Amino acid sequence: MRQPFLKKEDIVYLHGISGEELPDKYLDWINDRDVTQYLEKCYFPVTAEDVRKHIKDCNDGNNLLLAIVLAQDDRYIGNIRLGPIYWIQRQADINILIGDHDYRRKDDHTVQVAIELVLEYAFMRLGLVKVSVSIIEDDTESIHLYEKLGFRKEAILRRHTFLDGVFHNVFLYGLLDENFNNHL
Repeated sequence: MRQPFLKKEDIVYLHGISGEELPDKYLDWINDRDVTQYLEKCYFPVTAEDVRKHIKDCNDGNNLLLAIVLAQDDRYIGNIRLGPIYWIQRQADINILIGDHDYRRKDDHTVQVAIELVLEYAFMRLGLVKVSVSIIEDDTESIHLYEKLGFRKEAILRRHTFLDGVFHNVFLYGLLDENFNNHL
């Protein structure tokens, strides 16, 4: 077990990822259409070098990229990213990639706990006042999960993303620190 950066009891822990230690599964996940079907930026095959560059870019002081690992058996199931962080506005975006097919259902409690850990860190440690997420309209599982966590729909970007030959709307959701604190 790696040293956890954030941990929730015996459910899940999160640790940093560096490009030198590229997790084997990550490259497979990012090239798996079932895993990336709702990601707005996965249009081309990705190489190990592409992933290393992405990891390096996400460890720049304005992003926090963490591996999601099950505490019971050290099973790596995905990644979560807080960023970019807009320090002056005290806001950030959040993104999640669950590659392990056993945990792909977004209503899984483990995934929710991982997001809650990062939100708590964002609001309580970093002093952010808002965290936002963009969700493609057809990704109903993500919409349900983020609404369950207290996120509210703030905008609709019409015909914003082109996937599988069709333009899709993207919903922008936001969570304010005061709403997260009330959620706890």
